[in-house]
Amino acid sequence: MKYRAGFVSNSSSSSFIIAVRGEEKLNVESLVGLFQVPQTSPMYDIAVDMAQVMYNRSRLFDEKEILYQFGYDSIEDALESGNRHAKLLADGFTVYGGYASDEDGGIEAMLCNTAIDYESDDIVLYCEGGY
Repeated sequence: MKYRAGFVSNSSSSSFIIAVRGEEKLNVESLVGLFQVPQTSPMYDIAVDMAQVMYNRSRLFDEKEILYQFGYDSIEDALESGNRHAKLLADGFTVYGGYASDEDGGIEAMLCNTAIDYESDDIVLYCEGGY
């Protein structure tokens, strides 16, 4: 039996992957477009804020970063084990990874507790929801 001693947090966090086709750079406008919220909607500002959090919390996951973050010896090992970052990279996407935490509340907490799976020919977004 395991016991945890010390501080225990009730906060939740979520990781996400954003992948854009080719050498395209990640930007807030393309993320807002994924949410398909019209500019005239009262929800538009929330969509922009959520996209901004995702953009700010993202970093590039190239081959070197994938090997470092997940402990693989080669990108082939990552692909064989089903690593999503590696698969997207092999499929010709520029891959970004990030996380959100609900510690401070607000839009980031909303993102943290939202599961999103979106795929198109040009952009992919996976967000696993909170834990």
